[in-house]
Amino acid sequence: MLELEFFLYAVREVGAREKLAQRYDGIRRAITVTLKRHFEEMGLEPPIPEEQLSWALLAMATGIEMQQRAASGEMPEKLWKTSLDGC
Repeated sequence: MLELEFFLYAVREVGAREKLAQRYDGIRRAITVTLKRHFEEMGLEPPIPEEQLSWALLAMATGIEMQQRAASGEMPEKLWKTSLDGC
């Protein structure tokens, strides 16, 4: 919840936006490194460049968290797995 509140604040305040951008950049870099290692270890080619995939995964994680918190029911079982089939 705090993540969403900070996001809303950061879109209005330049200094906070820069800090949030740095935070997201660091998260995406970590995801990219992890994805590169994963695909290399599995002997697979990523469906799109790992850098782009890290953007999509971070956006999905953020959106799924928001949806899960606001949902009246449970998150669909195996949502992540079925969403990422082929990756």
